[in-house]
Amino acid sequence: METTDFAVPLLLSGLVAIWGILDCFFGYRIFRYTIAALGIICGGLAGWLAGLHFIPDPHWIPVALAAGAAVCGGILAWTLFQFALALVGSLSGGFMVSSFFGREDGFVYWILLCAAALIAALLAIFLVRSMIVLTTAFTGAFRFVVGTGAVLGGATFADLAEDPTPWVETITESPWIFYGMLVLGALGALFQLFTERGRTGARR
Repeated sequence: METTDFAVPLLLSGLVAIWGILDCFFGYRIFRYTIAALGIICGGLAGWLAGLHFIPDPHWIPVALAAGAAVCGGILAWTLFQFALALVGSLSGGFMVSSFFGREDGFVYWILLCAAALIAALLAIFLVRSMIVLTTAFTGAFRFVVGTGAVLGGATFADLAEDPTPWVETITESPWIFYGMLVLGALGALFQLFTERGRTGARR
């Protein structure tokens, strides 16, 4: 049991690190697939929780609901691309504010959070390619740093989900980690912009 308890968080951390580095350098190219995957995960989780809450018996019903909701979530995320784009943009904007300010209960914090989410959502819609590149590059760099840190012996993702404040403080208060993450994000954004510009020029 102890081996399993250790291996599962380690595996999840490794997958998040791999997903982060792929997103950092190829985020625009795989963005629609990422959105669809997130739709599948969120839909499946929602269906599973609804089944457990409303129709727990027989046991196959929550599984069937999870499978059906996962398919619906993936299809909706793939087809309603603009809505999904705005949602990802708003989440990214809110995430950036919470990363820099931590968890606050003040009125000003919530105003900043909502404003950042709204501005990021609008930018995501009107500046589609640039916003996707910047969002995936820097959030991918963050995921790579967090996932790698967990693999190398930091907190597990269960700890991170329960209280992300120590992780955020570690990253923002350690200059080499923070600036390394920013440099990695900038390199990923430049790589994506140049490769996508080259692909657009080749198609012409």
